[in-house]
Amino acid sequence: GDAVQAALLELAPAYAPLLTRDACERIAKQRPIAGKSVKVNRLYHENSVLIGDAGHTMLNNLGQGANSALEDVGLLLDELESVSSREEIPAALKRFSDKRVKDVHAATELSKQAFTISKALPSKLNLLLYTWTYLAFQKLHRLAPSIATLKPWQWTVNQDSHVSYTQVVESKSFQSNVALFVAALTFFVSGGMIATIGSLCWNGLVSV
Repeated sequence: GDAVQAALLELAPAYAPLLTRDACERIAKQRPIAGKSVKVNRLYHENSVLIGDAGHTMLNNLGQGANSALEDVGLLLDELESVSSREEIPAALKRFSDKRVKDVHAATELSKQAFTISKALPSKLNLLLYTWTYLAFQKLHRLAPSIATLKPWQWTVNQDSHVSYTQVVESKSFQSNVALFVAALTFFVSGGMIATIGSLCWNGLVSV
Protein backbone atom coordinates (compact mmCIF):
# COMPACT_ATOMS: atom_id res chain seq x y z
CA GLY A 1 0.00 0.00 0.00
CA ASP A 2 2.78 2.45 0.88
CA ALA A 3 4.50 1.91 -2.48
CA VAL A 4 1.24 2.53 -4.35
CA GLN A 5 0.58 5.74 -2.42
CA ALA A 6 4.14 6.94 -3.00
CA ALA A 7 3.89 6.22 -6.73
CA LEU A 8 0.59 8.09 -6.97
CA LEU A 9 1.96 11.09 -5.11
CA GLU A 10 4.88 11.22 -7.51
CA LEU A 11 3.12 10.44 -10.81
CA ALA A 12 -0.40 11.76 -10.25
CA PRO A 13 -0.47 14.03 -7.19
CA ALA A 14 -3.86 15.50 -8.10
CA TYR A 15 -5.49 12.07 -7.86
CA ALA A 16 -3.55 10.62 -4.92
CA PRO A 17 -5.93 12.03 -2.26
CA LEU A 18 -8.88 10.34 -3.98
CA LEU A 19 -7.60 6.84 -3.15
CA THR A 20 -7.91 5.69 0.44
CA ARG A 21 -5.30 3.66 2.28
CA ASP A 22 -7.53 0.58 1.91
CA ALA A 23 -7.84 1.12 -1.85
CA CYS A 24 -4.06 1.41 -2.22
CA GLU A 25 -3.57 -1.85 -0.30
CA ARG A 26 -6.09 -3.63 -2.53
CA ILE A 27 -4.33 -2.31 -5.64
CA ALA A 28 -0.98 -3.54 -4.29
CA LYS A 29 -2.40 -7.07 -3.90
CA GLN A 30 -3.57 -7.28 -7.51
CA ARG A 31 -1.55 -9.37 -9.92
CA PRO A 32 -0.15 -7.42 -12.91
CA ILE A 33 -2.08 -7.96 -16.14
CA ALA A 34 0.12 -9.64 -18.73
CA GLY A 35 -0.99 -10.40 -22.26
CA LYS A 36 -4.58 -9.44 -21.52
CA SER A 37 -6.99 -7.00 -23.14
CA VAL A 38 -9.83 -4.99 -21.65
CA LYS A 39 -13.25 -4.36 -23.18
CA VAL A 40 -16.06 -2.38 -21.56
CA ASN A 41 -19.63 -1.92 -22.76
CA ARG A 42 -19.41 1.87 -22.38
CA LEU A 43 -16.68 4.43 -21.85
CA TYR A 44 -18.37 6.78 -19.38
CA HIS A 45 -20.29 6.99 -16.11
CA GLU A 46 -21.94 10.26 -15.16
CA ASN A 47 -19.12 12.87 -15.31
CA SER A 48 -16.27 10.36 -15.66
CA VAL A 49 -14.85 8.99 -18.90
CA LEU A 50 -12.42 6.22 -19.84
CA ILE A 51 -9.86 6.79 -22.58
CA GLY A 52 -6.73 4.97 -23.68
CA ASP A 53 -5.73 1.88 -21.72
CA ALA A 54 -8.34 2.63 -19.07
CA GLY A 55 -11.09 1.89 -21.58
CA HIS A 56 -9.46 -0.48 -24.05
CA THR A 57 -6.20 -2.06 -22.99
CA MET A 58 -4.55 -3.76 -25.95
CA LEU A 59 -1.55 -5.94 -26.61
CA ASN A 60 1.50 -4.06 -27.88
CA ASN A 61 2.03 -6.11 -31.07
CA LEU A 62 0.58 -3.46 -33.40
CA GLY A 63 1.87 -0.35 -31.63
CA GLN A 64 -1.61 1.18 -31.59
CA GLY A 65 -2.03 1.94 -27.89
CA ALA A 66 -0.94 5.59 -28.08
CA ASN A 67 -2.58 6.14 -31.47
CA SER A 68 -5.96 4.88 -30.27
CA ALA A 69 -5.69 6.98 -27.10
CA LEU A 70 -5.01 10.12 -29.16
CA GLU A 71 -8.05 9.30 -31.30
CA ASP A 72 -10.07 9.07 -28.08
CA VAL A 73 -8.91 12.53 -27.06
CA GLY A 74 -9.79 14.06 -30.43
CA LEU A 75 -13.29 12.56 -30.49
CA LEU A 76 -13.87 13.49 -26.85
CA LEU A 77 -12.88 17.11 -27.48
CA ASP A 78 -15.28 17.22 -30.44
CA GLU A 79 -18.15 16.35 -28.10
CA LEU A 80 -17.04 18.63 -25.26
CA GLU A 81 -16.65 21.72 -27.45
CA SER A 82 -20.39 22.33 -27.46
CA VAL A 83 -20.77 21.90 -23.68
CA SER A 84 -21.71 25.15 -21.95
CA SER A 85 -22.58 23.88 -18.47
CA ARG A 86 -21.63 21.07 -16.09
CA GLU A 87 -25.07 19.51 -16.51
CA GLU A 88 -24.38 18.88 -20.21
CA ILE A 89 -21.23 16.84 -19.58
CA PRO A 90 -22.89 13.41 -19.07
CA ALA A 91 -24.77 13.72 -22.38
CA ALA A 92 -21.55 14.69 -24.19
CA LEU A 93 -19.71 11.74 -22.66
CA LYS A 94 -22.53 9.42 -23.71
CA ARG A 95 -22.29 10.68 -27.30
CA PHE A 96 -18.53 10.08 -27.24
CA SER A 97 -18.99 6.58 -25.86
CA ASP A 98 -21.72 5.66 -28.35
CA LYS A 99 -19.54 6.78 -31.26
CA ARG A 100 -16.31 5.26 -29.98
CA VAL A 101 -17.02 1.99 -28.18
CA LYS A 102 -17.56 -0.17 -31.30
CA ASP A 103 -14.28 0.97 -32.83
CA VAL A 104 -12.20 0.44 -29.69
CA HIS A 105 -13.68 -3.05 -29.40
CA ALA A 106 -12.43 -3.63 -32.95
CA ALA A 107 -8.98 -2.29 -32.01
CA THR A 108 -8.80 -4.60 -29.00
CA GLU A 109 -9.87 -7.62 -31.05
CA LEU A 110 -7.37 -6.70 -33.76
CA SER A 111 -4.51 -6.70 -31.26
CA LYS A 112 -5.59 -10.09 -29.88
CA GLN A 113 -5.97 -11.77 -33.29
CA ALA A 114 -3.26 -9.92 -35.22
CA PHE A 115 -1.31 -13.03 -36.21
CA THR A 116 -4.29 -15.37 -36.41
CA ILE A 117 -5.77 -16.40 -39.74
CA SER A 118 -8.20 -18.88 -38.17
CA LYS A 119 -8.71 -19.85 -34.52
CA ALA A 120 -9.29 -23.43 -35.68
CA LEU A 121 -5.71 -23.77 -36.95
CA PRO A 122 -2.66 -24.62 -34.80
CA SER A 123 -0.34 -21.72 -33.98
CA LYS A 124 2.51 -22.76 -36.31
CA LEU A 125 0.17 -23.15 -39.28
CA ASN A 126 -1.44 -19.80 -38.43
CA LEU A 127 1.97 -18.12 -38.44
CA LEU A 128 2.90 -19.74 -41.74
CA LEU A 129 -0.39 -18.67 -43.37
CA TYR A 130 -0.10 -15.19 -41.83
CA THR A 131 3.36 -14.69 -43.35
CA TRP A 132 2.26 -16.02 -46.74
CA THR A 133 -0.86 -13.81 -46.72
CA TYR A 134 1.11 -10.68 -45.86
CA LEU A 135 3.69 -11.29 -48.60
CA ALA A 136 1.01 -12.20 -51.16
CA PHE A 137 -1.08 -9.08 -50.56
CA GLN A 138 2.07 -6.96 -50.48
CA LYS A 139 2.82 -8.07 -54.05
CA LEU A 140 -0.83 -7.77 -55.16
CA HIS A 141 -1.01 -4.22 -53.81
CA ARG A 142 2.12 -3.22 -55.74
CA LEU A 143 0.55 -4.62 -58.90
CA ALA A 144 -2.76 -2.79 -58.32
CA PRO A 145 -2.22 0.02 -55.77
CA SER A 146 -5.58 1.63 -56.53
CA ILE A 147 -7.52 -1.37 -55.18
CA ALA A 148 -7.87 -0.71 -51.45
CA THR A 149 -8.79 -4.28 -50.49
CA LEU A 150 -5.42 -5.51 -51.78
CA LYS A 151 -3.43 -3.28 -49.44
CA PRO A 152 -2.08 -5.35 -46.52
CA TRP A 153 -4.17 -4.49 -43.47
CA GLN A 154 -0.93 -4.13 -41.48
CA TRP A 155 -0.02 -1.17 -43.69
CA THR A 156 -3.47 0.35 -43.40
CA VAL A 157 -3.57 0.32 -39.61
CA ASN A 158 -0.18 2.06 -39.40
CA GLN A 159 -0.41 4.46 -42.36
CA ASP A 160 -4.04 5.49 -42.88
CA SER A 161 -5.33 7.44 -39.89
CA HIS A 162 -8.65 8.09 -41.65
CA VAL A 163 -9.46 4.36 -41.72
CA SER A 164 -11.25 3.13 -38.59
CA TYR A 165 -10.22 0.03 -36.66
CA THR A 166 -13.57 -1.49 -37.60
CA GLN A 167 -12.66 -1.12 -41.27
CA VAL A 168 -9.22 -2.59 -40.65
CA VAL A 169 -10.80 -5.64 -39.00
CA GLU A 170 -13.03 -6.07 -42.05
CA SER A 171 -9.97 -5.85 -44.31
CA LYS A 172 -8.12 -8.40 -42.18
CA SER A 173 -11.11 -10.74 -42.29
CA PHE A 174 -11.29 -10.48 -46.09
CA GLN A 175 -7.59 -11.17 -46.55
CA SER A 176 -7.66 -14.06 -44.08
CA ASN A 177 -10.63 -15.63 -45.87
CA VAL A 178 -8.83 -15.34 -49.21
CA ALA A 179 -5.79 -17.05 -47.67
CA LEU A 180 -7.94 -19.87 -46.28
CA PHE A 181 -9.69 -20.34 -49.63
CA VAL A 182 -6.40 -20.49 -51.55
CA ALA A 183 -4.88 -22.85 -48.97
CA ALA A 184 -7.92 -25.16 -49.09
CA LEU A 185 -7.99 -25.09 -52.90
CA THR A 186 -4.28 -25.87 -53.08
CA PHE A 187 -4.73 -28.74 -50.63
CA PHE A 188 -7.60 -30.32 -52.55
CA VAL A 189 -5.99 -29.83 -55.97
CA SER A 190 -2.70 -31.28 -54.73
CA GLY A 191 -4.56 -34.16 -53.12
CA GLY A 192 -6.44 -34.82 -56.36
CA MET A 193 -3.25 -34.77 -58.41
CA ILE A 194 -1.50 -37.14 -56.02
CA ALA A 195 -4.49 -39.48 -56.08
CA THR A 196 -4.59 -39.39 -59.89
CA ILE A 197 -0.87 -40.07 -60.23
CA GLY A 198 -1.12 -42.84 -57.67
CA SER A 199 -4.04 -44.38 -59.52
CA LEU A 200 -2.19 -44.25 -62.85
CA CYS A 201 0.89 -45.82 -61.33
CA TRP A 202 -1.18 -48.54 -59.70
CA ASN A 203 -3.04 -49.30 -62.92
CA GLY A 204 0.28 -49.46 -64.74
CA LEU A 205 1.65 -51.94 -62.24
CA VAL A 206 -1.51 -54.06 -62.42
CA SER A 207 -1.48 -54.13 -66.22
CA VAL A 208 2.16 -55.21 -66.22
